[in-house]
Amino acid sequence: MRIECSTVEDFLENLRASLDDKGSLLADKVYLGNVYVDVSRRPLGSDPVSAVKFKVMLRASCVVRERDGEYLLVMVVDCGADYEDSTQERLGSAKAREFRDGLQSFCKDFGLRLLPGSVSE
Repeated sequence: MRIECSTVEDFLENLRASLDDKGSLLADKVYLGNVYVDVSRRPLGSDPVSAVKFKVMLRASCVVRERDGEYLLVMVVDCGADYEDSTQERLGSAKAREFRDGLQSFCKDFGLRLLPGSVSE
C-alpha cells in the first residue's frame, strides 16, 4: 500500500500515528529508522537551457511497518519558485529548507535519521 501526503503536517501526522503509548517511535516501525528527503529544481518554460525560473519540489518518503503489513508513506510538496534573474529570489529553496529542517527536527526527536534520496515502489 502507498499513502501520499501533500503537506508536511499530514506526513508527520501519519508518522505520529505509528507512535507507541509512551510517545516514542518503535524501533521497527520505520524501516531501518530512515526517512528519506529529496529537493529538486526543475526549469519552467519551453527552453530549459535559458530558463530563469525553477520550480522547487520537496519529496519525503519512508516505509512504515504495522502489525498486519507495511506501507510506503510519501509526501510531495511544491515549495514555490527560484529565480535566476536580476532578483535572484530563492523563495522556493528557502521554503524547502524550512520544511527539511522541520522534518530533521521531528526525526531527531524520535530517533530517526533523515537521509538524502527517496523510496520507490
